[in-house]
Amino acid sequence: MERQDALTAARMHIDSGHKVQVVLRAEPTNQWDPNAIQVIVGVGDLIQCVGYIARELTQYVHPAINDKKIIKVEIDHIKFRVFNPPGLYLRILVTKKGRWHHDVVKRALSAK
Repeated sequence: MERQDALTAARMHIDSGHKVQVVLRAEPTNQWDPNAIQVIVGVGDLIQCVGYIARELTQYVHPAINDKKIIKVEIDHIKFRVFNPPGLYLRILVTKKGRWHHDVVKRALSAK
C-alpha cells in the first residue's frame, strides 16, 4: 500500500471515531539518513510507514526512544497540503516522561 493510501485509510478511520495506532521506529539502515525515525500507522491489519520525524528533531527523539521514555504517540491531524509533492500530511503529538528540551517545541513548529 502506498503512503497516501495509508493516510487516507487512517483519516477515514479517525473520522469514523476510531483510534489509529502510531509507532516511532528508528531506522539506522536508512541509506539517506542513519538517524531517520519512521512514523508507522496501524489501521486494522494495515501497518505502513507514512513518513519520518523531521531531521531537525531526531536528535531529541532518539534518546527518548532509546531510554523508553515515550509515553504516547498520537495523530493530531491529517490534512491535505500543497507542499511538494501535494497530498495528505499528518502531524503527530509525542508525549514523553519528563520535559522536552526547550528547542523541541520551537523546531517542531517550524518543521514541515
